[in-house]
Amino acid sequence: MQVLLVATNEQPKLWPLTSSLAAPLLPVANRPVMAIAVEILARAGYKQLLASLYQRGGSIAAYFGAGRRWGVQIDYITQREPWGSAGTLRWAASLIHEAVLVWPADMLLDLDVADALAFHQASGSALTLIAARDRDCQIPKPLLVDPDGRALLPGSAPLDRRATEFTGAFICEPHLIQHIPARTVYDTYHQLVPAVLAAGEAVYVYETHAYWNPLTTFSEYQEAQRVFLYSAYQGSAAAQAGVAPPQMRYASIEGQQIAPGIWVAANSVIHPNARLAPPLCIGEGCRIGYGAELGPEVVIGSSVVVDDEATVQHSTILRRTYVGKLVNVAGRIVHHSSITDITTSESTDVVDSFLLSEVGPSIVNKHRLIRATQVLIAGIALLLLLPVLLMLSLAVCIFAGRRVLRRVPRMGVRAADLGRGVGPKRFKTLVFGTQKPDGTAHVCGRWMQRWELERLPELWNVITGDLALVGVRPMSPVEVASLQEAWEQKRNEYPAGFTGLWYVHGTHSHGLEASLLEASLIDDAYYTATRSWQGDLVLICRTPQAWWRRRRLQSARPPVTQEYFSQVDEMSGT
Repeated sequence: MQVLLVATNEQPKLWPLTSSLAAPLLPVANRPVMAIAVEILARAGYKQLLASLYQRGGSIAAYFGAGRRWGVQIDYITQREPWGSAGTLRWAASLIHEAVLVWPADMLLDLDVADALAFHQASGSALTLIAARDRDCQIPKPLLVDPDGRALLPGSAPLDRRATEFTGAFICEPHLIQHIPARTVYDTYHQLVPAVLAAGEAVYVYETHAYWNPLTTFSEYQEAQRVFLYSAYQGSAAAQAGVAPPQMRYASIEGQQIAPGIWVAANSVIHPNARLAPPLCIGEGCRIGYGAELGPEVVIGSSVVVDDEATVQHSTILRRTYVGKLVNVAGRIVHHSSITDITTSESTDVVDSFLLSEVGPSIVNKHRLIRATQVLIAGIALLLLLPVLLMLSLAVCIFAGRRVLRRVPRMGVRAADLGRGVGPKRFKTLVFGTQKPDGTAHVCGRWMQRWELERLPELWNVITGDLALVGVRPMSPVEVASLQEAWEQKRNEYPAGFTGLWYVHGTHSHGLEASLLEASLIDDAYYTATRSWQGDLVLICRTPQAWWRRRRLQSARPPVTQEYFSQVDEMSGT
């Protein structure tokens, strides 16, 4: 059997969303609805697909390409005029050589393709209509079906009480295509089916209990988001209460599931004080501000900014949308400055850009730019310090007689994993070897500790993504395991840094080591809650001055703190 995806985008739906977006590209849980259809077909073993394009066909072809991402081959058929659902099949007649499944690409249908084909072959019908049942709504395209599954002309039999509605998908034998007038707008439900029945040919109806959503209203669109979320989130409150919501068989959501029912895609930044409730899907490159409340039943598209203390519930925020501070969104579809009520389908354009607006590229890529800038600064610093690094390496070889560098175990969120939903990991940073084989510090090692030069190789860890240039203090696994209070755990929500507030405020003065550790934890908690790129820049500029101050204190007093942390590193396995 061949497959023809009808992606002509002829019928306007969900305006104003489709004013700039093709209906087959409408995102459901941040994946185009046509992509969900392609995945279902690929799972069923159909790897050669045809796709008809008309309005906004370029954007559809650009997104799917040849289909290699889904393991299929997509060949495109371009129309210059609208031909209707059956007319599109007639336009593609030269490429159809066997039974063909015609599938509207702008709807959600969890079809068992193998079962539908088996029904079609067993019935011996030239045309099999795929119908959905058990939808609690008015039926715009009802089908009258006899007990044997044959479609009947309207008025020839009483309407079955079961809600049987034509989904728009059908299986057709190739000889029937010739009965469709060429170069004529021809509809399957209103014209082809009556014509075939009037000619005395049998038309059968395959009724599926699978989830189907035509996505014609905003309430149906939000329902699709809800069904997809709960299908992926098996621990939903509805399931626990014994309610059986509709299900998609192969619902999968891109991103890391950071908690049951909460998915976060790559490169998103979520403030530690944001409150998230499942089911919730956050797309790639988002920024969620302080005190923001998201969920339940919320889909956040890619590159969305939800500002401080905003609330979003039972809603969909489409890509590149800014939701302002203290804004409350409930039961709405939001796209840039347009907000639509899912119950009434009434849309409003918000003119105040501080409430709703389109996110500009500078905001979307800010955190990526910050990461790239930090890597650039670390690389420049390594180049400038290269002569110093070579001399220190030679000195370590002379005095220690062992490897120049050693790896120190650390525990925390890696800079490269920030925003990907990845928790703290164990990694190792590079430092110069300051000890002799017997475990005592050699002369050069003590001098390097006093001047804090043994940490210079950690700049390489900034480039590799283990450390941020500015962040919380790098801690050993032993130290991390000792953290018990909730406020202490907050530091694990941001990467360790080569420098930071802990370094600029810290000293190597005498005192209880536990008090020094607690002071650095307080600095880290404050930094995590208040950090900004402007603040990071200030800390970078203040680091040389802090280093000189720490060096003077080291010269006046024994390096108690350094000895303490070295002992901790030894306990961690170095």
